[in-house]
Amino acid sequence: MIAAALVAFVGYGISNFQVAFFQRVHQLSISEVTLQIAVPLGLAASFGAFFTGYLTEKMSGRYPNVVAWLPGVMLIACVPFYWIGFTTDNVPFALIVLLVAAVLHYGYLGAQYTICQGVASAQSRATAVALFLFIVNLIGYGCGPLVMGILSDLLMNAHLASSQFAAELTGPICKGKSEDLIATLGAAQAGVCMTASGEGLRWAMMYIVSIFIVAGGMYVYMVKTLQQDLVAKMN
Repeated sequence: MIAAALVAFVGYGISNFQVAFFQRVHQLSISEVTLQIAVPLGLAASFGAFFTGYLTEKMSGRYPNVVAWLPGVMLIACVPFYWIGFTTDNVPFALIVLLVAAVLHYGYLGAQYTICQGVASAQSRATAVALFLFIVNLIGYGCGPLVMGILSDLLMNAHLASSQFAAELTGPICKGKSEDLIATLGAAQAGVCMTASGEGLRWAMMYIVSIFIVAGGMYVYMVKTLQQDLVAKMN
């Protein structure tokens, strides 16, 4: 449950700010991000969940703990792809590596429900899943976007503080559309604001996505006692 909650924490944070990231860093419009980035990544996530579930079923006869270690390894493996996708200035290349990251990232979805129900008896399975979803959504959806936004603002302010306009610019002053900032602050200061906003979000996403290493490690660690804890056995 903790591992799944951490994955949801990162996943909801990324998904809620991915559009803003490509707007701020790559100057894409909302429609461009939706069609060129969001739709392909959504399809990749769906494929990752389905393919990992299929692969788990095929491998479970030979590797009984594959339901835990496979998504764990995939979560750890997706981190460098996310890092590359968030740091490159080439949008098509960013999309390619983020597609790979999404496939690896969302492979955990089938595993979380399989393990949750597998360690609970038939009489308590409904309660187990309800508690599981409550905790995962409370931490994931409730805290993920909030922490991502706070960290992005903190890093943006740090970037502004190190700029040549540190005395004039603050986070609240730099909020707004690029054309409005240029009209009120001038091209030079507006450019610093937009750069700080983009870099703050870029590094916030890179820091937050690193939590996948911890979550993936937890899935792998589950292997130690998984067979003892399972009530329902996979054939």
